[in-house]
Amino acid sequence: MTGLTDRTISAIRPKAGKRITITDNGTSGVRGLSILANYTGSKIWYFRFSTPSGKQKRIRIGSYPSTSLVDARKKA
Repeated sequence: MTGLTDRTISAIRPKAGKRITITDNGTSGVRGLSILANYTGSKIWYFRFSTPSGKQKRIRIGSYPSTSLVDARKKA
C-alpha cells in the first residue's frame, strides 16, 4: 500500500456540499497526516495526534498546493 501522491491529491473532487478527508497511509505515508478537500476546491493539511493524557487533537499544517505533500510530511 502506498501513501498519498500529488496525483491523487489533485484528482480529489468532492460532490457539492460535501467534503472528503483522506489519510496518508502506507509505507511512504506519515501516520496522522490527512488532507481535507472541500467541494469549493480548497484542500487543507491536518495532523492528528494523541496527547499524553489520551485526548485527540488536530492541528492545521497548511493548504495545498502552497504546502506541498513533501512539506506537509516534514511538518507532521
